[in-house]
Amino acid sequence: MTKKIIGAFVFKDIGDGCLVGKWLNSDEPPVYPQAAKFERKNKDGKEKFCGVYTATWVEQINVTVNANLEITRKKNSTYKLKWYDSNGPLFFGNAMLYENSLVGTYWD
Repeated sequence: MTKKIIGAFVFKDIGDGCLVGKWLNSDEPPVYPQAAKFERKNKDGKEKFCGVYTATWVEQINVTVNANLEITRKKNSTYKLKWYDSNGPLFFGNAMLYENSLVGTYWD
């Protein structure tokens, strides 16, 4: 099954367990903000960015969405991301480290 990429994102680590970033998707041209706060380590917890975060982003001009974000490092120096809430997965993503930021794509 081919994954249909629906958008792109970037996260920058600003310290104290905080990530800030932007995201966009293919059917809505504005760029929106996204932020995440570190909650706990996962099995890859020694790696930068890896862990579980509480994430918040804006959609459709001023609609705020909250979810969990889990980031794990893959063997080939890329990262796997999963945004989820109590109902299950919302989005999945792949990213690479570029100039101290995670840059990647996501799909549902």
